Amino acid sequence: DVDSIVRTAKNAGLDTLYLHCWRTTGSQSGELRIQDESGTWNPAWGRKAGLVTLSRFIDKAHAAGLQVVGVVQVFRAGGPFPSDRAHQTHMVERVLRYLVHNYDGRGRRRYQLDGIAFDYIRWFGGSHAPTEVDRFLRAARAEVGALPLHAFVIASAFSFDGSSYDNRFRSYAAVRSYLSQNYGQDWESMAKVLDVLMPMAYTANGHVYGTQLARMEGYLEVVARYARRAITNAGSRCRLVPAIRTWNS
Repeated sequence: DVDSIVRTAKNAGLDTLYLHCWRTTGSQSGELRIQDESGTWNPAWGRKAGLVTLSRFIDKAHAAGLQVVGVVQVFRAGGPFPSDRAHQTHMVERVLRYLVHNYDGRGRRRYQLDGIAFDYIRWFGGSHAPTEVDRFLRAARAEVGALPLHAFVIASAFSFDGSSYDNRFRSYAAVRSYLSQNYGQDWESMAKVLDVLMPMAYTANGHVYGTQLARMEGYLEVVARYARRAITNAGSRCRLVPAIRTWNS
């Protein structure tokens, strides 16, 4: 399906493809969703699903003028959580190192990814400081160097619009505090490390707003405004790219 995916994306005017490369299933374990083209992946680190030959996918995308960003799921509901330092190390020194610092006989990066996007880089409820998420991001930055880092971040309607969903929004400070304490995602500290901040702000079925499109529009505008403020406050050049879920299961 690679040719069809690339052709469809190009014809639609897209410029970047996000491709899932790793799924965490437990502490220091998961699923490598690409072919182990170098033969250096240790199955003890996670099972090999081998769903796509990544270098071929990237070559075809690049030939069409498309970027490819590898999506890496970091934590998961039920654990491992950000407090699992051994899992943090596993993600950095095994998963990221394999994807980013894997070289062929000519010294060329085997997987010419244009960036890494972190998914599930958060706590899953409760009261937590952003310390561990920030720690992981700093370690990831040290590992990948200048390669762009992207991250999907929580931007739920409840975080911004309370329980009333009437567009009487919480203040920027209140939203920042809520996201930091409940998910460990402080957008300002994250923006200092990331290249692309991706608030997950839209769901296909309208979620709590249903058909009240004006309120949905108001919510989306505030998400974008608060995210831009976080980036500005951080003194960052991080890009703001809202994540859109197009269909609903």
